[in-house]
Amino acid sequence: MKKIILILLFSNFIIFSANAAKVNCMFMNGYTISKNGAWVATEDDFMKLMDLFGAEGLNLEIDNSLLAKLDTKQPFFAGETSNGKVYLNGGDAGVEGRAIKIEGDNIVIYYGFCTVGFG
Repeated sequence: MKKIILILLFSNFIIFSANAAKVNCMFMNGYTISKNGAWVATEDDFMKLMDLFGAEGLNLEIDNSLLAKLDTKQPFFAGETSNGKVYLNGGDAGVEGRAIKIEGDNIVIYYGFCTVGFG
């Protein structure tokens, strides 16, 4: 009986530790900056942002090994989507997210807050 319990506990540990963390980011605004540094535009229309990222926001799976980087309070590359490269930064206020995309001669940066979950 003890062996069965140990095997079940161990197999659950392997299953849960192998899953990737799931990140969900809701973006509140975005800025467009030219490559030479000029501020071109601001996007804060919630409906446009929802059209861009969907009603559930941006969803991304990241390796569990990247989760430790949230504690460093330094931004790190988490992955890439059709909306650009995604960077995360853990801090006192939670997890901040940035989606950064180059469009022609402009850099578009979307800002938001993220949640991290498992399973």
